Amino acid sequence: MNKFFEQIDKLSIEGKQNAWIGIFLNGIFVLLLVIAALYFLFKHVLGNKVDITKIKEISFSNSEEGLDRNVILKTKANRIKIYKFRLLEKEYEKFVETILEHNTLIKVGTL
Repeated sequence: MNKFFEQIDKLSIEGKQNAWIGIFLNGIFVLLLVIAALYFLFKHVLGNKVDITKIKEISFSNSEEGLDRNVILKTKANRIKIYKFRLLEKEYEKFVETILEHNTLIKVGTL
């Protein structure tokens, strides 16, 4: 860290304005990297979690091919999360039963 400040002092003594522009551009690049990392963290990692107590409605739909069943969870904040299950295994029924065990106030659509 001290070497960094020594380099900055040398640049200010020598009067090289181009070096300051380079430092500024590098700082903007690092800031953009931090913003991208935070965006990825909040959008993709933390955004995929749905709190069971905040779910207000569960509805179902079939996929276009007819092989999958989509379980659509709608939260109190009108956020939608879609889970896909294969129709032959009927895992979506166990999934919905598990959710309803923890929160009985959820409205369930027709299967």
